[in-house]
This record gives sequence, structure tokens and C-alpha cells, in this order.
Amino acid sequence: MSTRDPARTPLWAAHPRPPADPGEALAAAHAFVTRCRGWAVDELARRAANGKPREAWESYLAFTDHTLQELENGTLDAWFVPPTEDATPRGDGVAEGGPRPPSAP
Repeated sequence: MSTRDPARTPLWAAHPRPPADPGEALAAAHAFVTRCRGWAVDELARRAANGKPREAWESYLAFTDHTLQELENGTLDAWFVPPTEDATPRGDGVAEGGPRPPSAP
């Protein structure tokens, strides 16, 4: 359940913004996923104390750990670089030099 104040304008509503520096965007994503990981660790401890199921949270923790690893080892770097006109598609919907926008329906 969300605890967002309905009277407050969401941060995203201030869009559009100029593109972020790739390094700053990567750092923001890393900080966010690190915070998500902490939430999962805390939730797992609560569930262990209360005898509640933990499997979904263990999966989420593994996912955040994997994501942090990919952020740190450069696997996701292309996602933080704006696409270029001459980007070469890799066949997986991503272009070398940055992600390509989704196709219009």
C-alpha cells in the first residue's frame, strides 16, 4: 500500500527534463537498487521472526544483488548512454551505444 500524500505532485510529473549525465544516472540507479536491497533484507528478517513465507523476498533479494552486480561490472552501462543515430542493433532490442526506445504500437 502506498503512503504517498495525494496532495503532493509526484517527482516524475516534473518531466520532461534534459538527459542526465550517464554517470549520475548510473549512480542514482545504484543508490535506488541498494535501498531496495536493504528493504528486502529488513523484510526477510521480519518474516523470519514472524514465521512468514520468505521465498518471494529471497528471490527479490537475489534479483537486487544481480542487478547491483551488473551495474557495478558494466553490463548495464549501455542503458545509461543515450542512443545514437548510428547505433548498431544487437538483436535483443538494444543498440550498442544505448537502449533504443520501444517501438510504437
